[in-house]
Amino acid sequence: DFPSGVTVNGMRELKAELLRSRSDDLRRAMLRKVASYALGRSLTLTNVEAMDSLLQDLKKREDRLAALVELVVASEPFQTK
Repeated sequence: DFPSGVTVNGMRELKAELLRSRSDDLRRAMLRKVASYALGRSLTLTNVEAMDSLLQDLKKREDRLAALVELVVASEPFQTK
């Protein structure tokens, strides 16, 4: 049971529920991890804010890996690296 009251039965339902309820958290984590890798260092607060601002763009582009990479490469932190 989740704190929200949702009950899941098995791994498939768990995966579906996590994707439904935590998709922005997953996008945010992926953007930050890829950006950190691309920059070759930990992110600063300014970098974190820049990555967080790309969340909706990634969602609009259907969470594609290519879109994730393109957004990070086109971001201000990467361009001024």
